[in-house]
Amino acid sequence: MEELQPKTPRSGAEPAIYFGLDVHKDSISVAYAEAGRRPPEFFTRIDHTPAAVKRLVQQASARGAALWCYEAGPCGYALQRQMKALGQECWLVAPPRQARVKTDRRDALGLAQLLRGGMLTPLWTPELEHEEMRDLWRNRCGRKDDQRRLRMQLNACVLRAGHHWPTGRMRWTAAHYRWLEQLEFAGAAGRRNRDHYLSDARYADQRLKERDQELRDQLADWSLGPQAPELRALPGIDWLTAIGLLAELGDLRRFDNPQQLMAYVGLVPSENSSGGRRRQGGIRGGGNPEARRLLIEAAWAYRRSRRLTRHLAAKMEGASRYARDVALKAQTRLHRKSCRMLRAGKHPNTVNAAVARELVGFVWDIAVHSERAAAA
Repeated sequence: MEELQPKTPRSGAEPAIYFGLDVHKDSISVAYAEAGRRPPEFFTRIDHTPAAVKRLVQQASARGAALWCYEAGPCGYALQRQMKALGQECWLVAPPRQARVKTDRRDALGLAQLLRGGMLTPLWTPELEHEEMRDLWRNRCGRKDDQRRLRMQLNACVLRAGHHWPTGRMRWTAAHYRWLEQLEFAGAAGRRNRDHYLSDARYADQRLKERDQELRDQLADWSLGPQAPELRALPGIDWLTAIGLLAELGDLRRFDNPQQLMAYVGLVPSENSSGGRRRQGGIRGGGNPEARRLLIEAAWAYRRSRRLTRHLAAKMEGASRYARDVALKAQTRLHRKSCRMLRAGKHPNTVNAAVARELVGFVWDIAVHSERAAAA
């Protein structure tokens, strides 16, 4: 679930009644709070089916304009989309802090009361095509985890048999696979075990290639697809990183400035200050961990010298003039920042997190400019 409240969180007349929904896969507990100061009341418990939701909306419409909300969770956006189709305004909200006593009834009552008091912020809801693209990206991430796990198991199997690939040589190349196939094992069971691991690892490689190609093929039909070649102009960002960032972050125009995006991905420093003492710690984390991981990996590229390499020039060919100018500015600025912090004795991981935080600003700039130019 996402992420930041829209520019206009509420439309139309002020609601006369506020509904809190505690949503599960097979049931929905409903509570309401009328405008004013009366305590919230429990309304009903219904089956989580489209027909039951439609009847609930019909019953509630007699009470006047309503605003609905439910917590973000595994049930996704389907209920919100059905409410929108029925002409209702429904918010997806971050789960409030848990109380010591927790029941479906109490959760629904708490949501209704918080919604009436203006204490909840609606989360951004992606369109269906974007949700499907994000699911495809996360499927690809799962296949990458499978590949990593199977390769580790194969390496361990080979090492237990007394073999190891020479240090300094690249693994998982054609030569490495040939070497794995030709290894000698003491018994037939050991060879069969090696063959099973080897077959699984190759199958994982093939599945990952298929997902990578499928993501590239989907770019043409995706509304955010044109932003991918723009982001590729930045050092450290190629096709998969660009697709992953767009899939995880969505339309960046909903962030008024890059500082909001930095906070969302969890790259701003934590702080514990009181009185005259000011103390800052590591990054806060939270937000979208996958986007944060991609940005931190991309930030390592700015350790290298700030020159226009052949690879970077090839990546820039598909980008606009504006994106190329921003990318060159980012390369100069972030490389200098990295060198300056390293000379000051900062830990390399700290330096990389700081570079990643500033990289967010350049990503925001290119993506927002690209979207506005396309809309013009």
